[in-house]
Amino acid sequence: MDPNTPIEDTIGALAELVKEEKVKYVGLSGCFAETLRRSSYCRSSIAYSPLGHGFQTGKYKSLDDFEPDDLEEQYHVFKGDDFITILNTRRIKKF
Repeated sequence: MDPNTPIEDTIGALAELVKEEKVKYVGLSGCFAETLRRSSYCRSSIAYSPLGHGFQTGKYKSLDDFEPDDLEEQYHVFKGDDFITILNTRRIKKF
């Protein structure tokens, strides 16, 4: 994403591609939730990191499940209330 372009413009252009059926879905990387909230086009989102780090497998059920040398142990987003939110993504229906 271009930090000099308003998110509303970026998402608006991507939404137009979806409307024209040129793409089915849009994915963003390195974007904060606060930024996405400013766009009226964003109806739902799912964070990549919880999926990519195995949180959907049930490997991690509490903060105590992390080993001291786990990469996840070093990320602040896997702490406190954020960790609870990540665990709640397991409720998403599997297709």
